[in-house]
Amino acid sequence: MKLLNRILLISVFLSWASGPTYASTVEIVLQSSQLLRQGNAYLQDGDIQKAKKILARALDSNLTNSQLANVHNSMCVAHIKEEDWNTAIEHCDAAISKVPTNWRFHNNLGNIYFGLGDYGLAMKSYRKGLSIAPRSITIAANIEMLEAYVQRRPHQVSFDPT
Repeated sequence: MKLLNRILLISVFLSWASGPTYASTVEIVLQSSQLLRQGNAYLQDGDIQKAKKILARALDSNLTNSQLANVHNSMCVAHIKEEDWNTAIEHCDAAISKVPTNWRFHNNLGNIYFGLGDYGLAMKSYRKGLSIAPRSITIAANIEMLEAYVQRRPHQVSFDPT
């Protein structure tokens, strides 16, 4: 990406130095982190399709391992919002494989399993996240919510809370 920016700058300088031009084209290249921020902004605004499009561009750009994990996590969230559980799992698993110590990734995976009705795997994911961030209010609330949900439906739900 830095090489592309240098090439663009050199190209602009050479065209300026070579004399007057009658038409110019400026290409704006967003950095990977800008794509991630923009994708997350679209997610917050509820524009899932635009978010996925921008995040897909980010996945194709030059990312650090941490950035790649965060983009996969954002894609995971986008697919959770659409209840596209299988694709969400793929992105959450990719995020976790890159940075297994981020509790938010495990929390999102737990949310997917909760949505799928696999309460045992949901609890396992939440507990993994809680082991990473024992003071997380979010995960504690999700565990409490899952336990309450299962208790209200004892005959409909099989659940191993460990």
